[in-house]
Amino acid sequence: TGTALGLVVLLLARRHRPPRGTLRSATGLLVVPLVTAGLAAAAALDTTPRGTGETADIAVIQGNVPRLGLDFNAQRRAVLENHLRVTAELADDVEAGTAVRPDVVLWPENASDISPLADRQAGAQISALSRRLDAPILVGTVLRVGDGPEATNSYLVWDGRSPEPAADPVVDRHDKKYIQPFGEWLPLRAPLEAVFPIARTAGHFVPGDGDGMVTAAGIDFGVAICFEIAFDAAAREPVARGAQILTVPTNNATFGRSPMSYQQLAMSRVRAVEHHVPVLVAATSGVSAVIGPDGQVLQKTGIFEPATLSAQVESDSAGTMATRLGGIPQMVSCLIGFVGLGWALIRTRRRPATECEET
Repeated sequence: TGTALGLVVLLLARRHRPPRGTLRSATGLLVVPLVTAGLAAAAALDTTPRGTGETADIAVIQGNVPRLGLDFNAQRRAVLENHLRVTAELADDVEAGTAVRPDVVLWPENASDISPLADRQAGAQISALSRRLDAPILVGTVLRVGDGPEATNSYLVWDGRSPEPAADPVVDRHDKKYIQPFGEWLPLRAPLEAVFPIARTAGHFVPGDGDGMVTAAGIDFGVAICFEIAFDAAAREPVARGAQILTVPTNNATFGRSPMSYQQLAMSRVRAVEHHVPVLVAATSGVSAVIGPDGQVLQKTGIFEPATLSAQVESDSAGTMATRLGGIPQMVSCLIGFVGLGWALIRTRRRPATECEET
């Protein structure tokens, strides 16, 4: 925005340039785009000391869905069973010695829309797998708020390894903060539902208010659920607070075979570079991916197929100058641009018409 405003200022100056001092005026006006470019370069410059090589073994589970489209939730039990089955296959391989035992297992958004807190069978099944793998499982689910239709889109750290039967397996939780209008919630619901019956399919989700972080197996994970990854703060804030791995649990079944799954993958790569943080995308139906801090896609799955990704991820080197500065460069460049634009408009209005004609 600041660069665009700077160009507007330069165009105005070129159209109504004064007869004397042209070089000085042009030099002053060039400050806007140059300062903007400098701020952008400074924000991208990585001066944060790198870690000492600590790593974590992470497994990403893609269970797949029974069918495409927005109505996939009609078979919620089948989606859960798919993720249980693929995770059980990983446990079989670990016990057989053909796969590395993970420190943490990541499930996608909506992997268990049957709440494991309310459904004892679902909770027991997830706990059993947590014990077999000797690792917490991060579970995407939907949790009701009170007795009404409202719910949270939640990511639970499910650790079923406690020998105490009454122990709470949920050791941490993130509720999606940046919920999407017309999909996850509906503004002006009553009139819209009256006019457009399809509006009744919009969700009743409410936003969370957490810090965007969960801790599992002693590792701090940033969580950006689905298209939360499009919001700067959803990635920056948890990394600024100490998260060393960024997770993107997502339900891409709603996107079908459209390019949106790959668009989301591209956004995740940008966040990896922006904050020098490894990013793990766990999708119900793909594309799941392991992305390095340099934005390189190290592993990825196809779409609409069950799959498991196992990766050794560096867990102590996240953070850049962009993490620390946040939106400051954008605000400064916009401010400079607005000041320059105002200066150009005032100068051209004050100049006599004859001077402009002579020029």
